[in-house]
Amino acid sequence: MTLNLSRIGELHEAASDGILNVMCHNCMLGTVTESLTSTLRKETDDTPICTLVYEGLKSTHNKNRLEAFAHQVKQKKTTE
Repeated sequence: MTLNLSRIGELHEAASDGILNVMCHNCMLGTVTESLTSTLRKETDDTPICTLVYEGLKSTHNKNRLEAFAHQVKQKKTTE
């Protein structure tokens, strides 16, 4: 858990445009990290954070989430 949260901090310090939390289905660490994303966004100057669950299935759900994430990143870049 500490590694997940520390990595998000490192990515923010490196001025990343967005952060993806990718996890496998029912991953406890990824789920806990996901539950903290609203707090993490506030601590990282509203950096877009998106969680994707990899379950081995090709679904439009992930495609839609990635498109929304890319839109959030573009919006943040244009407001800076």
